[in-house]
Amino acid sequence: MPKPLIHLLIPMAALIIAGFNRKNVIILSPLAVIADTDLLFGAHRSILHSFFILGPISLILIFYSFKYRSDWKSSGIIISIYLLSHPLLDLFTGPIQLLWPLDIYYYLYINPPTIDPITNAINFGSFFIQFLVLTPETVGGYTEVNPIPIFENVGLISLILIGLAITYWLIKNKYEKKNTKINDGGI
Repeated sequence: MPKPLIHLLIPMAALIIAGFNRKNVIILSPLAVIADTDLLFGAHRSILHSFFILGPISLILIFYSFKYRSDWKSSGIIISIYLLSHPLLDLFTGPIQLLWPLDIYYYLYINPPTIDPITNAINFGSFFIQFLVLTPETVGGYTEVNPIPIFENVGLISLILIGLAITYWLIKNKYEKKNTKINDGGI
């Protein structure tokens, strides 16, 4: 599990860079670590790390804030990003049950790239994604499931690059709209 400070700082920085109100981002930041309360139920990395639990909560929150409480739009998005960022960050430090409660044996784990101590270069050779099935019958750990091609190294890096390009385009358009003046007087 990444340190709670990492769970706070990474989504907080992303939200501030995206242009959300700093005060709201800071006030709502404790929600980034609320997923670890599943430790209290003895089911860490399952109940509140599952996209079948956090996904619907986020969708309902966003739908409600956009449909009924327009003044909550920004807060609804911030809360949803905080809730969903937690399991994503935990993927890099150990397996989590993304499909809980539908499947209690299926786990996903991402092994992040390492830094070579001699050259200080990033070693992408150590970067891989594992789909694990942990069963009581499995002796000494887990059996590995073949990954889906889009979630292999090249596919994941492509998705990240596409996501960065889309994010840049959205932010650029937002600032261009702010800076252009509307001509009310005709031609």
